Amino acid sequence: MSWRWSVVLLAAGGVGANLVLWLGGERTFVTHPVSVLALALATTGATWLAGRVPAPVHGWLVALASSLAALVLLGAWASATPTPLAAGLWSVAWVPVNALLAVVGLSLAGLERWARTLAVGTAVATLAGAFLVRPVVPFAGIETAAPEAWTHVVPYVAEVLLAAWNLALVAATVAVALRARRASVVDRGRLARAAAVTSCAPCLVVCCYALAVLRSPGDVDPTAGSVAYTVAIGMLAALVAWAASSPDRVAVRVIAFTWAAAAVVLLSVGIAGPTVERQLTLGIVAVAVVTVGVLAATAAGLARYEHWSHAPAPRPVTAGVPGLSPRENDVLAAMAGGATNAAIAGELFLSERTVEQHLRSIFDKLDLGDHGGSNRRVRAAATWWQHQDSDRAAEA
Repeated sequence: MSWRWSVVLLAAGGVGANLVLWLGGERTFVTHPVSVLALALATTGATWLAGRVPAPVHGWLVALASSLAALVLLGAWASATPTPLAAGLWSVAWVPVNALLAVVGLSLAGLERWARTLAVGTAVATLAGAFLVRPVVPFAGIETAAPEAWTHVVPYVAEVLLAAWNLALVAATVAVALRARRASVVDRGRLARAAAVTSCAPCLVVCCYALAVLRSPGDVDPTAGSVAYTVAIGMLAALVAWAASSPDRVAVRVIAFTWAAAAVVLLSVGIAGPTVERQLTLGIVAVAVVTVGVLAATAAGLARYEHWSHAPAPRPVTAGVPGLSPRENDVLAAMAGGATNAAIAGELFLSERTVEQHLRSIFDKLDLGDHGGSNRRVRAAATWWQHQDSDRAAEA
């Protein structure tokens, strides 16, 4: 039996066990059919899409699918046998799933060492959390996701670990985004997609906080909020698997609008909500401003992603000039083609000041000082074309 069928069968067993518990009267958000089916579908999708990507991303997608299946199974175990051990393990089972969203993105960006470090750190934090937090009355009389349902064995340690882990997720997203910004024009579309994938990890945390403010100060039923959070886990896991396995831009757009929806809810209810209670008109205006601002930021981000994802214009280039960075070779190639600084900036999505900095670095590295009255741009372009001619001759 292949690993794919093993993961799918594990998820199917968890679905069956949870549905039996639901029909038997154990009706919590953990056994809710919507929660269970969302996780099971995400498991199946991630398992199938993992076969479409090479290593090492393949291995991380397999781990993501397996962790989703484990979340379903642990939910059934904790519901059927509500012991501190079962409920404790279930309570931290979402942590590996959340972290693996970022790990997949880091691996897709080529930051494999970062991916492994985050995975190991998450495993340690998960095991620590399972023993540092104990349920008061698991799955009985109180929503298990509510803070009052748990006690901390050692005060503040779990909070510190959680804060450090959240910062790690944000740092991972920023690292991949910066890598995309500095990358060659050939690579930055893929790296921008990797940044979107990595951002799904902090996005899930933001979704959690957004649903929390809907519960308080909002008045949404806690069970409905917990079911929605479980659905968000499955949806973002499926989006990560889709975006990691395909250059299709639709997945990235859905990720962007998921961010927008969570941000609008969090800001509108958490910040503008109290204003609505005091002054209805002012509160409505505040919600409208928040919504327009978030959507504008989302549109700007997607516009940059679309620009980065366009295939670069064909150039008569076989290889870069040795000693120059990929971005410097892009700038030099455009300049050798006759582009002005403004045109280079527009083509490479840079500021003119950044282009000037790249050109100064190119001139220094090529040792093109001002002498003899010759133009450094002309001599740099000549160096570029001479290198292309020598490469063609070597290939012939």
